[in-house]
Amino acid sequence: MMAAVTVRSQEVLVERNEIDGRAAGGRLRGVIGGVHLRGGCERVDIRRNHIVGGNGNGVLLGSFVSVIRPVEGGRPGRVLFPGFIIVFDDDECPHIIPLPPGRPDEPPPEIESEGFLYEILIHDNRIERMGTSGIASAYVVGPRLSRLPQVRGAVVIDLEISNNIIERCLELEIRDFSALLENRIAFGGIALQTVEGCRIRENRIRDSGTAHANPVCGVFAAVSSGIDIEENTIAGNGPLNTANQQSLFGTRGGIVLPIVWDFGGAIAARVFDREGRVEFAARVHDNIVNTPLGRALMIGAHGMVSVIANHFTGFGFPRRDDAIFANALTADANGVLIAPPPADRYTAHLSYLSSPGALSVSADAVNALVLIINLGSLDRTPAYVGFVTAVLERAARAPEEGDADGGQVLFDDNHVLVQAGGNVAPPPLCIVLASSDDVSMASNQSDYRPTVRMTLNTLVIGSTVRVTANRFQEPRAVTTMSALTFGTWNITALNQGTHCIVALPSAELIDTMNEQPLICRLRQAKTVDAMITLLRQ
Repeated sequence: MMAAVTVRSQEVLVERNEIDGRAAGGRLRGVIGGVHLRGGCERVDIRRNHIVGGNGNGVLLGSFVSVIRPVEGGRPGRVLFPGFIIVFDDDECPHIIPLPPGRPDEPPPEIESEGFLYEILIHDNRIERMGTSGIASAYVVGPRLSRLPQVRGAVVIDLEISNNIIERCLELEIRDFSALLENRIAFGGIALQTVEGCRIRENRIRDSGTAHANPVCGVFAAVSSGIDIEENTIAGNGPLNTANQQSLFGTRGGIVLPIVWDFGGAIAARVFDREGRVEFAARVHDNIVNTPLGRALMIGAHGMVSVIANHFTGFGFPRRDDAIFANALTADANGVLIAPPPADRYTAHLSYLSSPGALSVSADAVNALVLIINLGSLDRTPAYVGFVTAVLERAARAPEEGDADGGQVLFDDNHVLVQAGGNVAPPPLCIVLASSDDVSMASNQSDYRPTVRMTLNTLVIGSTVRVTANRFQEPRAVTTMSALTFGTWNITALNQGTHCIVALPSAELIDTMNEQPLICRLRQAKTVDAMITLLRQ
């Protein structure tokens, strides 16, 4: 049985139900999931339900059908397919396999989407002890195209997930998760595919996954536009345990948004035949995120990003984890991004999971507890760019009037803490903020507590940069630099650092009143008289 409740209609209310997917015979006889909203649903509210047990998702959004080829003399069939496969071993223990149906030596089945979903509200539910995710989108993994397997996800327009308690989900073990699927599909509390206009507010998402070896996400959206994540508590997903388990490949973290963008006027008008409007790409405010393993926050953006008043805490990364940062643009065999023609850029982003390439960046370069990389508006992305090269080249260009790239990053009033302990590799950086446009980082506390060697606490890169009134704290022996900032117009001032605070370049730079060790101030002094003045203070 696919789900206890299945809906494919309009104007539907699912309210005050007790949906128990547990069975007397154990998970072998349990239902796949709780509530399934199939493709084509519009204006559906799921309110005040208790959904517990089952091998699948608490709420599944979207649907794909696998067209079964007819046997001679028969008729073709259509089978609903949620994306993953649940298999039982000889001991009748279920496991999740995120692979397509059929065998590798057979031609892939014909898989069709049943349509978009519109105006969906999931409010005030309690979802617990699900075998897979609490709330998730359907997806299918198809044959490999070039370097990457093809992935298609359900599309939801205008989605609100609010005031839910989602706990102790992902009770099944994930097997055979290819590294090429990282940041493209995920399991955990909320695992979405493609969403436009998504609000995730005041949810409690905790204790999903049975151990840190399984890849677990608190909130994941593979492709999103105008996503608002506010006042959620995301804690204890993928708990660390004492067993020396090898961490499996997979998407893990607190809030993971590999691709977010805002709808620029030209793209919205061209694709949807409506008046263009400018919206934010992502807004992450007032959340508490405690991540045992993986990044507390990861955003890959094309558009304005606002991250304010959050508390991010984590330990580090799996020691065998290879970071794969999937970008909507295709990539050649050398990892060089190739942007599609302008008229097709929105289509490429909407279906980027089907693209034949993705960008891989070394784990040492991007393994920060908080990572935000913003390439700016889609229409301004160059035709052939290297990912890091594009950010650096735009950041080095002198800003001009009317030259905004639409990639502003606002990172203010956050507390970022890297804790010591656990059988994990502490991140080499606490915070990385990189944008082709403007970056504002103000009044944050970044606290690194492990005693192992680190690269630096915080790295900020932008065309125009303001890093002010922050506290960078780390043990004295682990690094020589608390913060490094780079921008053509760069204001780095009024910060406090345990180690040196370095601002580049020297032109158009205001680097003043940063409280840091004396040796750092002596190195930055431009004249002998300035050094003598410092020594006399």
